[in-house]
Amino acid sequence: MKAYVLFGRDEIWKMFQSAYIGVQKYFRHSPWYHEADMRTGTATYWQLTSLQAFWPGLQVLVGDIEAANSSHREFFKVWKKYGVLPER
Repeated sequence: MKAYVLFGRDEIWKMFQSAYIGVQKYFRHSPWYHEADMRTGTATYWQLTSLQAFWPGLQVLVGDIEAANSSHREFFKVWKKYGVLPER
C-alpha cells in the first residue's frame, strides 16, 4: 500500500489487492486477524500484538471501512480494559 501511495502505479495496487484478499481469506477470524503459515494458510498464532494496531488504518486507506471499524472497536475494547495493547 505504501508503494502504491508513493508511486501510484496500477501494478503495485493490483499486487496489494491480491495480498489483501489473501489476508481476508486466510488470516481473518471475525474482527480479529491471526498469523498463519504462508504455505498452508493454517493458523499459527492466535495472539494479539500491539503491532497489529496498524491494520484498521490500512483498511481505511483501502476503503474497507466496515472491516476497519470492526477491527478498531476490538482494539479499543482491549485498550479500555487493560490500558495498553499487550505484546505477545
